[in-house]
Amino acid sequence: MKLLINGALIFILLSFCLYSCKKDEVKTISGKWYYAKTILTYYDAGRVYDTDTTNVSGSSYAISFNSNGTGETIRPGGDNNFTYSLSGSSLTVVVDTTSSTGQVGTVTTKLTILQLTNSSLKWMTTNTSGYYEVTNENDLVRSF
Repeated sequence: MKLLINGALIFILLSFCLYSCKKDEVKTISGKWYYAKTILTYYDAGRVYDTDTTNVSGSSYAISFNSNGTGETIRPGGDNNFTYSLSGSSLTVVVDTTSSTGQVGTVTTKLTILQLTNSSLKWMTTNTSGYYEVTNENDLVRSF
């Protein structure tokens, strides 16, 4: 009888713990995201020589991802349309630069997603030129 009562108590405790645990947020990149912070880290021959942090909360700079793989950058001075693909933590964005430059062309950027929740998105990209390397981290918040 004691074994039956202990088993029932363990079942009740486990049920309570599982029920009360917070469910994971649905993670989707679709939606409109506003830039909150940008961190640029500059490297020379593998050593950090400068870091520049810009808080842009409340700015009009945003990016919108549609569920069909298209999107739009939103910024003062002009917007750009793009297509994107997301595979795991790799985000590839292809921007149509025709509207901003007047010449037909595209720019492809590969980003690494560091964090994605319903309310925040953080990504990073690295550009290398000879001995110089620049890491660009962006924190974004979702518009609801």
